[in-house]
Amino acid sequence: MPTKIHKLLLSLAIAAAPFFSHAEESTWDHIKQSGELRVGVAQGEPWYFKDPATGQWKRHWL
Repeated sequence: MPTKIHKLLLSLAIAAAPFFSHAEESTWDHIKQSGELRVGVAQGEPWYFKDPATGQWKRHWL
């Protein structure tokens, strides 16, 4: 019995695959199309953060 269920599920997955596979543009294509490259950077040195209450830079201890 489990073999029939496995075969059924496999055939359903294969039949449904084309509906879920769509070509998305690559990251490079998106950059070329938009004309901009967004880059994230840190505000300060590693393990430091700016306390919004005081405006002072503090070290984050783990």
